[in-house]
Amino acid sequence: MWTPRPALHVHVILYSPIHRCYARADPTMGRIWVDAAVPCLEECGFLLHFRDGCYHLETSTHHFLSHVDRLFSQPSSQTAFHMQVRPGGLVALCDGEGGMLYPQGTHLLLGMGCNPMRGEEWFILQHCPTWVSLRSKTGRFISVIYD
Repeated sequence: MWTPRPALHVHVILYSPIHRCYARADPTMGRIWVDAAVPCLEECGFLLHFRDGCYHLETSTHHFLSHVDRLFSQPSSQTAFHMQVRPGGLVALCDGEGGMLYPQGTHLLLGMGCNPMRGEEWFILQHCPTWVSLRSKTGRFISVIYD
């Protein structure tokens, strides 16, 4: 038997127009990379939570993007971001203290910094296709992506 739980938050995908790639969570390393060519992977979908005037991004493995270079298991002040919006659907996530979230280094690790170049901090926030997650008694998930 299955117990349905409707999603209360928006499923989104982060696309970097500068790098022409999508953000992808890597649960084995506890990091987020901007290196996926297509957003069809489960790791590319995020839940966008709005709490206490800030946004929190939750991965498909139920971890939260943080200001430090790792994922957290619970939302906190370290996972809270302010969102700046530009025309054309561009968004930037910042910590409120001058730090911006953008892909860094040759491997495009998504992290906080103060010196993004060429507009690397801007992402296009897209809606994820509707998905339903089913969890069995053994704790395993069955995911069906419907487009």
